[in-house]
This record gives sequence, C-alpha cells and structure tokens, in this order.
Amino acid sequence: MSQELEKKLRIDELEDLRNGNHSLGDVYRFLRRIFDESIAEVEFQRFMSGELSERVLARSRELVEDDNCSRRDSRSAEAARAAA
Repeated sequence: MSQELEKKLRIDELEDLRNGNHSLGDVYRFLRRIFDESIAEVEFQRFMSGELSERVLARSRELVEDDNCSRRDSRSAEAARAAA
C-alpha cells in the first residue's frame, strides 16, 4: 500500500473519531470546506502535530467576521421591521 493511500485511510478514520461534542472529523471537514483537498490535508496534518498555521487562522477570522456581520445585519433588519 502506498504511503499516500495509508495517509488517506488514516484521515478517513479520523473523520469518524468522536471526542465529546467535537471531533477531529469536524476539523478536517472545516479545512476541506475552506481549502482545496491538498492544502486541507497538509493543514490537518499540521493541526494533528499541534500547529495551526497563520493561513488557517486568517481564513477562520474572516469567516467569523463575515458571520458576525451577517448576524448583526439580520438583527438590525428585524429591529427596523419591529419598529415600523
């Protein structure tokens, strides 16, 4: 079996691993959502080694900011409708 296939199998197994309310699979799926597959796998391996790259942190911050802006806009629109 090739090393690449072995690595893929380990990652697939980790997707199913649960730890309380959170899972390593959630981390992997998040990375796959924000990066292409090859970058996500590299970043996941770094995460498993105890590292979190600036690339992941920056993208995560962007997503949180976008979510916060969206929620703030929603609340403002709801308040405006309620006041009308």
